[in-house]
Amino acid sequence: MSKNAKRIATCLLAAIVITIIILLIPEFFIKTIPTVEEVKIRKISFVESVTTTGSIIKNEETGVICVQTFIPEKDISGISTGLSATVTGTAFPDREYEAQVIGIASNASKLTIGNATKTVVEVWAQILDPDELLKSGYTAEITIITGTSVNMRLIPYEAIAQDEVGEYIFVLKNNIAVKRYVTLGDELPDGVEVIAGLLENEEVIKVSEDVLDGDEVTFEDNAPKDEGDR
Repeated sequence: MSKNAKRIATCLLAAIVITIIILLIPEFFIKTIPTVEEVKIRKISFVESVTTTGSIIKNEETGVICVQTFIPEKDISGISTGLSATVTGTAFPDREYEAQVIGIASNASKLTIGNATKTVVEVWAQILDPDELLKSGYTAEITIITGTSVNMRLIPYEAIAQDEVGEYIFVLKNNIAVKRYVTLGDELPDGVEVIAGLLENEEVIKVSEDVLDGDEVTFEDNAPKDEGDR
């Protein structure tokens, strides 16, 4: 084989090797931008309350109808006379009655249900709008309003990570993943409350483990963000 032929063969072999490397290991030659998922932030509002069961009792002399219930000791500190309540029951499924706490026992007592014994305090709530559907002995569910309206922002558990400093999330700033440490609050089945560290209207993103603070990222489908979800 001539020198020119050998030279051509060597060049062809080198070209083939380079092509194979480029095809098999593209990340060595092409910069890839990590993809992320947008995380929906849920905003919920609720009123702090204590819900328990009790019994309908009627004072035959005065005609006053009350719910007699027993509040667990862990909840009794939030109960006081004058608090508003609502009353429902299986015997009157289409009605919801307004009630007001009118009495709290001065001493706690032990209540045994099955094999469990717990410490409770007896409480009475007068039904303010009674009718003929209510009968003494009926089982009732009473919800006592113990606080004002609470607003919460919830983010999914999978959007939260933790390191030696604390718990953090990633937010999106001009296509850059920004690491943000947050203070978390109550844990609910579908998410955890963010108390501090997340500004209003900031976009939380779910990232893979290899994404670092300051990395450029993009959405998987490059779809525009839905402002109504935040």
